[in-house]
Amino acid sequence: MQPAVSRVFSKSARHYQPSGCNQKHDTRLDRPIPSTENDSTPSAQVFFPLPQSAQSPTPSVSVSPPPPSSSSPSHSHRNTRDRHQRLRMGDLAAALPSAATPPPISVPRLRPQDAARNSEPPQASASRPSARRGRRSSAVNQTPYDVRNDEDPPRDRFHDPAFQQAFLNAKSLMGALVGVLGSSNLQLHLQPNSAIHDLRERADKLAKFQCPPTRIVGLVGDSGVGKSSLLNSLLDFNGLARTSDGGAACTCVVTEYCYHETDDFTVNIETFSQDELRKQLADMVHYYRHYYLHSADMPKEERPDSEKQAHLARDYFSAMFRGRFDPSLLQSGESEDQMVETLLAWTQEFGPANMNRSETANSAGECTARLTYLTSEDRSAQGPAVWPYIKKISVFLKAHVLSKGLILVDLPGLHDLNAARRNITERYLLKCDEIFAVCYIGRAKTDEGVKGIFELARQARLSNVGIICTMSDTKLNATEAKIDYPTRATEIEQLYKEVKSAERELNDMNKRRLELEDIDEDISPKEEAERNEICQAIPRKRLKRYIMTIRNNSVSDKLAEMYKDKIPGSNLRVFCAGNEMYRDHRDVQPKEKAHLFLQLSGIPAIRRHCMAMVSESQLRVALKYMRDDIPDVVSNLDLWVRSGAESADAAQKQAVREAIDELDARLRDHLLRNTSQVNMLSRTVANEFTERLYESYRHRIDRWTEGAVNAGIRWSATYSAFCRKNGIHQPDKAVYHNWNEEAMSTMVGDLSGPWGEFRSTLVNYLSDTVTSVDKLFDWASNRVATLTYCPNRHDQTDELIDKDGVSVLQPLYQALTSRQHILISAIESACDVFKEQLSVLRTDALEGLETSFFAKTMEDTYRRARGEGGTGSWARKKAIIDGKLGKNELFREWMEKFRDKLKELTTTLQTDVQVVVLEQLDVIRGTLDIVRNDSAATESGEDPEFRTRVEEEVRRVNAAMEQVWAAAGLNPAASGN
Repeated sequence: MQPAVSRVFSKSARHYQPSGCNQKHDTRLDRPIPSTENDSTPSAQVFFPLPQSAQSPTPSVSVSPPPPSSSSPSHSHRNTRDRHQRLRMGDLAAALPSAATPPPISVPRLRPQDAARNSEPPQASASRPSARRGRRSSAVNQTPYDVRNDEDPPRDRFHDPAFQQAFLNAKSLMGALVGVLGSSNLQLHLQPNSAIHDLRERADKLAKFQCPPTRIVGLVGDSGVGKSSLLNSLLDFNGLARTSDGGAACTCVVTEYCYHETDDFTVNIETFSQDELRKQLADMVHYYRHYYLHSADMPKEERPDSEKQAHLARDYFSAMFRGRFDPSLLQSGESEDQMVETLLAWTQEFGPANMNRSETANSAGECTARLTYLTSEDRSAQGPAVWPYIKKISVFLKAHVLSKGLILVDLPGLHDLNAARRNITERYLLKCDEIFAVCYIGRAKTDEGVKGIFELARQARLSNVGIICTMSDTKLNATEAKIDYPTRATEIEQLYKEVKSAERELNDMNKRRLELEDIDEDISPKEEAERNEICQAIPRKRLKRYIMTIRNNSVSDKLAEMYKDKIPGSNLRVFCAGNEMYRDHRDVQPKEKAHLFLQLSGIPAIRRHCMAMVSESQLRVALKYMRDDIPDVVSNLDLWVRSGAESADAAQKQAVREAIDELDARLRDHLLRNTSQVNMLSRTVANEFTERLYESYRHRIDRWTEGAVNAGIRWSATYSAFCRKNGIHQPDKAVYHNWNEEAMSTMVGDLSGPWGEFRSTLVNYLSDTVTSVDKLFDWASNRVATLTYCPNRHDQTDELIDKDGVSVLQPLYQALTSRQHILISAIESACDVFKEQLSVLRTDALEGLETSFFAKTMEDTYRRARGEGGTGSWARKKAIIDGKLGKNELFREWMEKFRDKLKELTTTLQTDVQVVVLEQLDVIRGTLDIVRNDSAATESGEDPEFRTRVEEEVRRVNAAMEQVWAAAGLNPAASGN
């Protein structure tokens, strides 16, 4: 029997052979290609999927020579009919590689982990199709691609299927327990003062437990870089974030994307306060007035920026007060302050004072429409726009990438003309767990937005910054690629020739096919498309795939070299994303046909990385849930059961009550008295700061002032540009300068070392505080352990031993151990938040960001200098700046802000710790009351059938939790069991 392709094309000298099925396989495509990476250059950690290297050569297909022709008409007609019958796409598709799985080619710097995660889909079966004429039977799975099930989860302990199943099993146990606790014949669970009521509520919370959001990823980039398309791809909702404004002005509103379980969409809106609006209105009025009054005599280099700011102010006011605002208002003789008050009064009338702050949409389309209304400028609208009043939007939706506790945030670029929104971005970035600068891959090396992000990272000492290059699947030109990547020119040329060859051969085949008779009966449009895909699209896709891969690697290496000194450890994460490729193949069926291109788009890899970020924190939360929270509730129930069945006499009970009262009193005394280490946190921090920093360095203010004045002398020729930028400016092709940094450099040099010592002292003190609480609970647990025997009944030492030989107070020991873990974890979490805030405080105090203490102290001075125009304006600007820098009040004001902010942070820490301690002591007191009061024993004794059900359920949960711990990799001993 002839091979399938030869049967299709061998007759009548039709020798068509698709380029992907060469008779003689070209092994050049399977040889590893040398890396473009320079060994001396720190390599970026590249996170885009690379196709798997070839494991076997492209299948070779032999083509049989044509048989001798016959001069007989009937014979000729029969041959024509035979040729027609054999030109079937079933045969062709069986013989050629599937269009969904083009023959693999070697790619640069293929990593083992990439190959493992992004393997090629299986080749299409080469079995002979059905004999049905012109049709092919198919058993191809038409299941659509599903992000949740078809993408590999991050490879870590939290996402391990066994761990996730253990976590779900633990929650199911709590759900069943809630049902049992609600089965009392006396309805104990409905009596607010009963122990069962409280325990059932706690079990119900555990049954509904969800790991809270714990990691924030900020995506920041200038307009037009593809940030919205990237978000749509990551969320797997096409068109949710608006990717084009359709001619309407789109604003820059911080937008958070958070998870919720339901299929609808909830939009929460946070508007600016009156004080925040007043600040923005004052800026806008100033920008407009300054340009209107001084544009004629402005220096040439100053006019474009000033004009942009003026136009921004005009559009801003026109949107806010549509129907009433006229630019002539800003040109009147009123002072700027009077104009601001007038406009602020208008906001009460025009602003969204009665806006519904939480809205629900039933579909993605409805949500998109609502977001468009909230964040865009519709020129045809009659009423005022909403977006100028909005500070932040939070969108809650059911997206897989968010399901483990991630929050994705769309942030305006740092080059936004609106200073208020630019400052919001800067502050938000300081609290992000990871930041991605988003840029177009074609301009990644020169993108000013990326440079701004890494400059901020340098100042704030952030190491959590990466880059996502978008549009990696666009503008892939073979001719240009050969020039851009000369070491790959041979391979690119080979693939390009295959594309052109396939095009010529397909055209020839189409021309010859028209000579056949009755062709329309046997070849359907679907089969026609399949043939074109097999014969022509495969070479094109191979070429695109290859150029896309080498460009991704090349750009990533260059970015690593550019920013290697900006990130500690040169741990720069670079992703390349092809949103168009992802969108085009997302819903292609069968999913095997789309799999390779979805992976090549880079979106699954970025999604996987973002989800992996939450793993460490979510693991801690889930372990605490299984190790401490559940055993704590179960131990309390065990105490409740035993309280109704104990056989201790009055003397024994009294001895136990006295011991428990002593334990309760000691816990409260050590944790609540004013002089306890827990309650001395804020005072200790304040005293340390005053001693090490505030008092010790106040006498150096004269020195700091002198340093600031000397720095000002060096700025003499650039006042206009730097005042417009609040002291931060980078002229075209010039070195970045930050006036604020330079003016405070003497002070920073004096305080950097002492601040480091101060922070180290605080960290040690916090650690000692946690240790002291831990030791206190160790004593409490040991005290309970001594209550196994009654101290006043030495002749009856087994009175507190149950029928199974176990101390009836053993559950109390377990409950205290679990509560100890919970309290320590809560205090440590509060301390961790405080330490993160200390890092932000250092940035605010000792760096020159636009929102830092020093820059805010200089803000009014820059504004006054900007307002100067006309003849002699340079001298007046200089006098204003020098006047501020030359006064000691500048640094006194700065130190007061520093001190006050630290006091605010320590007060918050103190409050948070005290709240946690009080909450836990109240829970502990409820546990102790089960033992020392008669009410629990009465409840248990009044409904013996219910008590029996609870006892059986407690035993079942305890046994099942042993399996949960084993599956989750927990040591049962760690839970006190």
